[in-house]
Amino acid sequence: MPPSNRVVAIQREAWAFGRQLRASTLAQYEDEYGEKAPPPALIGPEILRDFLGAKVTYDPLPLNLFAETTVDAGAPWVTINSLTARIDGVKDASGVQNVGVWHEAIHVVRDLHSIRVGPQAALPGMPVNPKIACHREKSVGSSRADWAREYFAEEAGRAAAVSYPHLLETPAFQQFIERAQRRLASTASSWPLLYKAAEQIGVNISALTKQLQEEGLLVIERHNGRPILYPQPALWDLMVVSE
Repeated sequence: MPPSNRVVAIQREAWAFGRQLRASTLAQYEDEYGEKAPPPALIGPEILRDFLGAKVTYDPLPLNLFAETTVDAGAPWVTINSLTARIDGVKDASGVQNVGVWHEAIHVVRDLHSIRVGPQAALPGMPVNPKIACHREKSVGSSRADWAREYFAEEAGRAAAVSYPHLLETPAFQQFIERAQRRLASTASSWPLLYKAAEQIGVNISALTKQLQEEGLLVIERHNGRPILYPQPALWDLMVVSE
């Protein structure tokens, strides 16, 4: 079933939000260090610490969580699950963590108000440490508001991490584009190029292909049990249109 117009609108808003956050923080990075910023997925923790004022740690969390954000002494505290490699279905733990950092960056910028608790709301003697948790499961019995918040962060964080300007600079994706233009991208030998491109910008392959598919730039179909790549005409626009 195709997504509703409302969901599509939220998705587009989230992509714009994530890309704007990426652009503004990378601009700060370049001003601070006087050099071009690397792919954002490779410097997410640094962005969170130095430009968004968050503490970042990699610690064990339950295996149904990728990450969580809370507030400690008034400041955001992002924890990335150091056990990500043990989560069911995860094949590229580093790439998943890198994308997850940007998911949490969205929460830091957009959602902290929902977990900040003033003194008047805390019961005497009761510790208060509410959290925003990114669950492995798609449905965890949360409210509609929680679902909308997580969906927005998922879409915005992925759009921020999968940086097309940096992707287009990778030799692997340039080769993939060349093969696509020669109508050779549907062969099995094209998959390693996408895997390499994902690695070069610091994201997992699922994040890269999902973003490309969601934006109508790539179609993946299965034939005889094998996933086949079908680049779409809009993919060529990435070569001439900047974000």
